[in-house]
Amino acid sequence: VGLRLALVVRPMGPSSIALPTLFALGLVVGGCGVLVRDPGGGGQCSESPDDCSGDMICLGGYCAAAYPRTYDLSIDDVSLPSRDANNNCWDIPCGPPDPYVVVRLDGRDVGATDEASDTNEASWSDIFPVALNSGSRLELQLYDSDVDNDDLALACSSIPIDTELLRSRFVVCGDRGRGSYLHATITPRN
Repeated sequence: VGLRLALVVRPMGPSSIALPTLFALGLVVGGCGVLVRDPGGGGQCSESPDDCSGDMICLGGYCAAAYPRTYDLSIDDVSLPSRDANNNCWDIPCGPPDPYVVVRLDGRDVGATDEASDTNEASWSDIFPVALNSGSRLELQLYDSDVDNDDLALACSSIPIDTELLRSRFVVCGDRGRGSYLHATITPRN
């Protein structure tokens, strides 16, 4: 015999259900979702490192469903070597590259950073909201902008996105110092 319980929680004013009652039910209400206790950890968790299990991530000190959820993606750092993978100069006459990053989700462009002109290292303050479901495919493509044809310097993807990557809170591609490198942060929204 199975028991199925459905609970609908709507935002209310100060007369809302008391927080201790929600703890007793095994639920804590977050900004726009319900955070469910993780049976292995009693519901409470740490975000650094994220110690939730299954398809759960730590959010606000409690394990919450990783999917479906919107995450904020930011490109923290990119680095390109002085020459491209074929040992050619990036720009004529042998100038530094003009990097930018394209963010794609499930084969569609989500956005792109601005071009950073004449530099081997760059970072941006752009935030790209990405709505992830189990099995979503996130691609980050690092390019050198050129007058005639942009050069792909690095492409990284996670096929499919998994909760281990989401719990780590970052994506790292490439090898700093040996080739093109990209570091991005992925932060869950409430």
